[in-house]
Amino acid sequence: MHFPRFAVRARRALPLLFLLCSLMGPMGCASTHGGMPLQDPYEGMNRKFFGFNEGVDKWVLGPVAKGWGWVMPDPVQGCVKRFFVNLRYPVRLGNNLLQGKPTGAGIATGRFLVNTTVGVLGFFDPADHWGMEHQPADFGQTLAVWGVSQGPYLVLPLFGPSSGRHAPGLGVDTAMSLTPFLLSTEESLGVMTVKVVNLRAIHDADIDNARETAFDYYVFVRDAYEQRRRRLIWGESATLLNEGSEGEDDLYDDLYDDLYDEPVEPAAEEE
Repeated sequence: MHFPRFAVRARRALPLLFLLCSLMGPMGCASTHGGMPLQDPYEGMNRKFFGFNEGVDKWVLGPVAKGWGWVMPDPVQGCVKRFFVNLRYPVRLGNNLLQGKPTGAGIATGRFLVNTTVGVLGFFDPADHWGMEHQPADFGQTLAVWGVSQGPYLVLPLFGPSSGRHAPGLGVDTAMSLTPFLLSTEESLGVMTVKVVNLRAIHDADIDNARETAFDYYVFVRDAYEQRRRRLIWGESATLLNEGSEGEDDLYDDLYDDLYDEPVEPAAEEE
């Protein structure tokens, strides 16, 4: 008996999803609004993975992205970015619903329909000009809204900064995106490669500047990641751990967060 390709891929993904759920189990619930400060008990291991990622970027991704940026004009790069953002609609829809935000899910659906049709498959964003604001949401946010604490800081090979809560969410979001079930492994890798190279080209100057000016680039990225996730989940009212770090937070939007989505509005309001 032959199964559809997406059904076979879904069956293969089940063990991974069970593993991710088991990792989330011991984390417990956040004890205070915004969660506890992000801890880095695995700094030694994290720095090694960080160095590996930096090497990949220096010798492979960076040069390829510079070539892409030389060939592709800035407006074309922007169109490619918006196209991939539009493709993440299933992720935004599912997580808005899981967070109890039906209005956000409705707006996300309207944006997807408008940008896919009038915006030519998402290469343009007329919905934003029509007052339909971006409604991003990821499963890491969803877990935070459900009360799961963020766990330790983690640096993932190739994926960059994450946490005990955010990392399992990346796997769930990948499943929600449906692309692993609709495309072959080679096609999925090709799509992701174009997305990452394009974003790296867009933010090439920002990355070079951060590396040159940061006293410790590892610490800079870690702190910026924490501030970004806090603001994303709890809103602008979330207490910043470091005074004057808003600039780093904004720069983190450029360095990493576009890999998953556009800059976001709060996923939860302060009570």
